[in-house]
Amino acid sequence: ASTYMIRSREVGAITGDPVPDETEPPVVAVTQVVVNPGSTTLVMTGLLKKHEQEVSATIWPANATDKSVIWKSSNEEWVRVEYDPANSLTAKIILNKVAVSPPSSITVTATANGGGTNGTCTVSIHYLI
Repeated sequence: ASTYMIRSREVGAITGDPVPDETEPPVVAVTQVVVNPGSTTLVMTGLLKKHEQEVSATIWPANATDKSVIWKSSNEEWVRVEYDPANSLTAKIILNKVAVSPPSSITVTATANGGGTNGTCTVSIHYLI
């Protein structure tokens, strides 16, 4: 909260302690999170140790009070998400495992900090021999 004090040129015109301004700026809530790309394919081979895809989140409205997101994978065993919480609008989806039978799809979710609104990227994994 900001504090304001009224000053007067007249001595004694205003008495008492300054009154703090209790008005908080309005909170602008996130109404939409869009993840780009909305879907991607990670390809693994028998020799592949690491395969990754960069993703980004766009927050709407642009003037939202908190524009940060929290990233999560629906299957951390196969796909993990790495991101910097201080710059959370970009992340890397990283293939974690090489095996013959990957799941048909994994969902990576970007949830607006404070919850409630999220966007997703559907990750498919293809195995090449």
